[in-house]
Amino acid sequence: MDSLEKTLKVIINICLFVMTLVVTIQILSRYIFSAPLGWSEEVTRYLFIYMVFLSASVGIRTHLHIGVDILTDYLSSNSKKLLELIVNIIIVLFLLIVTYYGSILSIINMNQLSPSLGMPIGLFYAAIPIGSILGILFTIESIFKRKVENK
Repeated sequence: MDSLEKTLKVIINICLFVMTLVVTIQILSRYIFSAPLGWSEEVTRYLFIYMVFLSASVGIRTHLHIGVDILTDYLSSNSKKLLELIVNIIIVLFLLIVTYYGSILSIINMNQLSPSLGMPIGLFYAAIPIGSILGILFTIESIFKRKVENK
């Protein structure tokens, strides 16, 4: 899973770099050459969508997602572990639902083409189930890591 996380981080960084490059080229072409690029907004939008969903899955693995710890501060060690397990199960269930409906959304939109790039919109909606499946894998990994650490 470490290699998957590293690969995702590389992909995320590439998306960020390409977004920055495309926006810079768009600014230069619009204001200096008076010839705006028609495809630049679409490319940056879709790269941003993939970046968000892939980053969310990495955030799940590194435990950087939002958490409220006011309740856990008052719990015993065993209660904290039980609550963490329940939260992880809820996360997996939520991500399963998001994966299911994201897959449907992606499949439905495969016939629709993006205006500038001419690519199927469903490819861009595929970021939803891809990011969710990765989130599920990382959450399940977290559950099993905690189980092994507790033994």
